[in-house]
Amino acid sequence: MPLYEMKCADCRHTFEILTPTMAVPEGQQCPECGSTAVRRLFSPFYSKTAQKAHTPSPEACRSCPGREAGSGCPYAE
Repeated sequence: MPLYEMKCADCRHTFEILTPTMAVPEGQQCPECGSTAVRRLFSPFYSKTAQKAHTPSPEACRSCPGREAGSGCPYAE
């Protein structure tokens, strides 16, 4: 379920809402002042996995369009 960070335009209170869908519910109210003048804030996220980074095989690199030297690909020839 998505967790959204919201900010009230009236009292400047910042709060979070958990919704069962990707859409922020209409008429969301500020828990501090009750205003519906709230907006969703941009919230960066962090994700960490236990898996190691994938190293492509030489065969996969031959078919990649970014394989040329200077392309920025760390596996470029």
